[in-house]
Amino acid sequence: MRYEMISADCHVDLCWLPPDLFTANASAELRDRMPYVSDGPKGPVWVTKQGANLGLVNGMGSAGREYVPGQIHRSDRMASTGLYEDGKRGVRRLTDPDLRLADQDRDGVQAEVLYGVLGTTRRLADHEAAAEVMRIYNEWLADFCATHPDRYAGLASIPNQPVAASLEEVLRVLKRGGVRGLDVANSTDMPPLWDPLWTPLWDVINEARLPVIFHTGHSGIGTGMPGGGGVYSDGPLTVTGSTIDHNTINMHQGGRLLASGGAGIYALGGALTLTRTEVRDNSVSLSWCLGDESDVY
Repeated sequence: MRYEMISADCHVDLCWLPPDLFTANASAELRDRMPYVSDGPKGPVWVTKQGANLGLVNGMGSAGREYVPGQIHRSDRMASTGLYEDGKRGVRRLTDPDLRLADQDRDGVQAEVLYGVLGTTRRLADHEAAAEVMRIYNEWLADFCATHPDRYAGLASIPNQPVAASLEEVLRVLKRGGVRGLDVANSTDMPPLWDPLWTPLWDVINEARLPVIFHTGHSGIGTGMPGGGGVYSDGPLTVTGSTIDHNTINMHQGGRLLASGGAGIYALGGALTLTRTEVRDNSVSLSWCLGDESDVY
């Protein structure tokens, strides 16, 4: 495959997944805590019995919002192709591998890096259920990407609490295969990344040689500072309020640490500037390779 354009920050949002995906595949003890589709005033909506509202079926963006013409230019562009009207008719172009491939061809894109359902799990406010949602999604994602492995690079969604659940899912995903990287969920209440609790996870990831991605988003640490949002550091590298110091990095030679979304990562002292358009800065005195989504292909 000749790659002339790779879309490196694409998403598979929960609202476009098969309506019975989680309830049909969850363990018996967790089935009642899984997202499912119910009727709502504006059409079918993803909810949980615990009261979480996860957005309209086949809605707009990761939150499954209602599409309103004229408010968001990129959504208008997608709507012009019939995406949302197809969604209302039950045609899930974003989660049908062949239909999504046709959209790639329309846009002149040869491949996509696919992020997943991390934001949804935060809205569940249930760590155990969130880990089950990620397990089910990662299994679905591996099958989805296997249909066209040269066109889809899926990133497994990894829970951040408890750390034991993170390690369990990484080990399961590595044994299963079918993904090209690991996307660790971010939250302000997760254990700090320098905590020795994470050491078994870093060891496994380092041995697997898969990229680790922290999708920081536009509302991460540093919001309001120059650049808008993302992750900032005036010394050690900081990811959503957790510091990865030089000792942590040096324990894991050769790993690949990625961050994406928002304004990227900034070292305010000038030692490091990493955005989604830059692959790496070799002047950084860290043993890990700091990269962006291009490392996935």
